[in-house]
Amino acid sequence: MALWPSPLQLLYGALLLTRLLLSLSPSYIHPDEYFQTGEIAANDLLHTSAYRTWEFTTSQPIRSILPLYLISGPPTLLLHLLPPPLSSMKASQTLFIAQRLHMFALSLLVDLSVFRVVRRKTRWLAVVVLASSHCVAVFHVHAFSNSLASEILAVALWVFSRARWSLLGALLVLGTFAHVSFAMFALPLGVGALARGRGRAAARLALGAAPALLAMVTADSVYYGKLVCTVWNNLRYNSNAGNLAAHGIHPWYLHLVVSMPALYGPLYAVFGARLLCMWRRRMFGGIAAWAVVSGVGLLSLVPHQEPRFVMPAVSAMVVFTADWFMRVPRGGWMLWAGFNLALAAVYGGVHQAGVLPTVAYLAESSVLDSVQCSPVVGALGLRDSAVVRCGQRMVGEPYEAVTHVLAYKTFILPRHLLLQPEKPQQLLGGEFAGGRVVVRDL
Repeated sequence: MALWPSPLQLLYGALLLTRLLLSLSPSYIHPDEYFQTGEIAANDLLHTSAYRTWEFTTSQPIRSILPLYLISGPPTLLLHLLPPPLSSMKASQTLFIAQRLHMFALSLLVDLSVFRVVRRKTRWLAVVVLASSHCVAVFHVHAFSNSLASEILAVALWVFSRARWSLLGALLVLGTFAHVSFAMFALPLGVGALARGRGRAAARLALGAAPALLAMVTADSVYYGKLVCTVWNNLRYNSNAGNLAAHGIHPWYLHLVVSMPALYGPLYAVFGARLLCMWRRRMFGGIAAWAVVSGVGLLSLVPHQEPRFVMPAVSAMVVFTADWFMRVPRGGWMLWAGFNLALAAVYGGVHQAGVLPTVAYLAESSVLDSVQCSPVVGALGLRDSAVVRCGQRMVGEPYEAVTHVLAYKTFILPRHLLLQPEKPQQLLGGEFAGGRVVVRDL
C-alpha cells in the first residue's frame, strides 16, 4: 500500500473540494430544485408559507412524498431541531446551506458506486472524470428529483454487478417514484437481472420490489388523504399531448443533439465512439451502455424534454467508457477541462445567482422596519380598514408589517426560504403582529 496519495487521488480530492464549494454557491438552475422538494418539506415540517405547485395540489397528484423527504427532509428537520428565529437571514441561510450540504453528501453515492463497478486499474481515473463533470459538480448538488434518480441508478449499477436482486428490486421502485424517467434508464437492469438469474432472480426482484412499492403507495395515500399511485398519475399526465403542450413541445432529437452534448460534451463523444466501435464488431456492450441507450432513446419519444432528465446517464456513461480514458490524448483532456470549467462557472456560479441573496435579505426582520403596515383580522374577527405606519401604535388595532416584492424577469423566489409562518399571527390590542413579505412573480 502506497504511503502517499497518487496524483489522481490528489486531483480527485481537489475536485471534491471544488464540488463542496460549488454546493454553497447561490446559483439557481431551475425552479423545480426548490418547488418540487424544499418548498414542500418546509411547509410540511416547519409550517412555513410556501407556494405549492400543481403537481401536489391537483386531484391526481404526480409527485411522491418519500423521495422528496429523502432529498429535503434531513436538512429541514435539522433547522427544526436547532431553530434560529424564523424571520432571520441566519435561519434562511442555515436552511439553504444544510440542503446543499445534504445534496453534496448524496452525490458521493455516484462516486462510490462508479469506483466499485469499474476495474481496479481505471477506477481512480474514472472517478476523476466523474468528479470533474459539471453535471455532477453542479447539477447533482442542487435539490432536483433528477439528482436523486441519478444517485439511485448509480447504486443500482453497483448492486447489479453484485447480483443482489432483492435490493435491486427495491431500488428500481424507489428510483421510479423519485422521477419516472428513472425507469427508462433502469429498464435494462431489470431485464438483465431476469436474463442472468431467471426464475430465482425474478422471485428476488419481486421480494424487494413488493414491499418498496407498498411503502411508496401507502405513504402517498396517507399524505394525500386518498388512495393514490403517483407514478401511474404521472404516466397518465405525460401521455396526454395536450398536457405536455403547456410545458413545451420539443423535437424527438433534442436530447441527442442538445441535452447530451450540453451536459456531457466530450464524454458523450467518447461514449458514442465506443458504442459504435462495439456494435461494428457485433459486440453489444454491457448493461451500462444499454442503460444510456434505453434512457435517452425512450425519453426522446416524450415530446417534452429538458436536459436534467438525462442526468442519470452520467454514471453509466463513465462505467462504459472507463477503459477508453487511457487512450484520450492530451488535447482531449484540455477540451474536457475547458468545457466543464465554462459550464460550471455559468450554472454553478452566476446563473440567477442574485435570487437567493435577495430572499435571504427579505428574510431579515430589519427590512420590515420602514414599510407600510396593514391591519390583520383578530381573534374576534374584527378588522379596521385604516392603514398605519410601522412604529406608530394605534390603540385597539392589530397590524403586521407587509413588504410587497415584485420579482421581475427572475426565477420564482423560493417562499420557504423566507421562513414565514404559514398563517399570520392574529393579535388584538394594537400589538405588532410581526412582518410578512408578499412576493409577486412577474
